Amino acid sequence: MGSLDKKFKIGIVAGEQSGDQLGASLIQKIKEIEPSVEFVGVGGPQMIKEGLNSFFDMEKISVMGIVEPLKNLKEILSLRKGLKEYLINQQIDLFIGIDSPDFNFNIEAFAKAGSDVITVHVETCTHLQRTLQLIRDCGAKAGVSLNPATSEETLRYVLNDLDLVLVMSVNPGFGGQSFIENQVACFI
Repeated sequence: MGSLDKKFKIGIVAGEQSGDQLGASLIQKIKEIEPSVEFVGVGGPQMIKEGLNSFFDMEKISVMGIVEPLKNLKEILSLRKGLKEYLINQQIDLFIGIDSPDFNFNIEAFAKAGSDVITVHVETCTHLQRTLQLIRDCGAKAGVSLNPATSEETLRYVLNDLDLVLVMSVNPGFGGQSFIENQVACFI
């Protein structure tokens, strides 16, 4: 068990049941290492049970299809704005966006909140180089995460824009997985 000089605060957001399950597992594992960590953001009942102080009910952003998000767009945008302000006021040390990338992704807000390193998944970025440049323009270091099935070749054209690469050792979105051994050899 560790002990931090100051209380470490993690902002974490999940918008779906699978994200709630993953987030709860993550909170539990982090608390095993450092029990004093505080978690704020948005999650469901499993994350709340593990100690998340949820800003609002996750179900409010757990919308599917085309019609449901459009019907709830005004409320969703209001919640997103409120959440950004809340997380900035909470002075979080780290932000983890588990799912709902359109809801979670706002580089400028993370940089203003004090994030030194911002990492994005190559698989979710339409314009990876532009995203990495935006991160750097905000004064943060730019990183990319690669899922196990994604080739490192996808990074060839952005190597000069990267400060770090995170090679995922499990597939995102599923709890209880075993470590994928061949991921170690990706960049060796």
